[in-house]
Amino acid sequence: MAVSPGDLVKLIFRSIPDSGEWGAERMWVIVTATDGAWLTGTLDNDPLDMPQLSAGDRVTFARGHIIDIDRS
Repeated sequence: MAVSPGDLVKLIFRSIPDSGEWGAERMWVIVTATDGAWLTGTLDNDPLDMPQLSAGDRVTFARGHIIDIDRS
């Protein structure tokens, strides 16, 4: 999967501990760096039910975790 810094990717986040309303949330991340199978990015959403995350947080994820890409 060809993803580069600046691309916007959608990931599924599971809350730890479990959230009160949903088991998971789908959120956008702006890719900032790539290193083989691993990528780093900045969360581009404010989660609805995950107080431990907020927009601007740094996240690291595998290419296989990407469920959508927005290159526009």
